[in-house]
Amino acid sequence: MPDGQKPVHPVRGKLFIADKPAAGAFVLFIPDNEPTTNPDPRPRATVDANGDFQLSTYGENDGAPAGAYSVAVTWPEDGRDSAEDRLKGRYRDPGQTKLKATIKDGPNELAPFKLK
Repeated sequence: MPDGQKPVHPVRGKLFIADKPAAGAFVLFIPDNEPTTNPDPRPRATVDANGDFQLSTYGENDGAPAGAYSVAVTWPEDGRDSAEDRLKGRYRDPGQTKLKATIKDGPNELAPFKLK
C-alpha cells in the first residue's frame, strides 16, 4: 500500500429517487472526522442504470476506508458536472445532507438510499 493510503474495503450500495434508479447520480462520502488540513481522497461513485454503485477511493471500485460518513448526492440533468442538479442541491452539502453510512472492515453492502 503506498505511503499515506488507508486500507480500503469493498462497498456496494443502491440509490433510488422516487423509487426509480438514480442513473447518473454522483455520490460522495465525506468522512465525519475528516481533517481540515491534508484530507484523504473522498470515496465516490456514479450510480448505474440499475441504481447500483461501487465506491472508489484510490483506484476504480477499490472501496472506502472504515469509518462514519456523511453522504452527499448530486444528480446532473445530462450527466455533466456543470449541468443543473435535479435534486436542487438538497443533498450536496455535507452539513445539510441527512444521509449517513458506516463502512466496516471487510465487504460492505449498504442499505439502499431512497430519496424523494
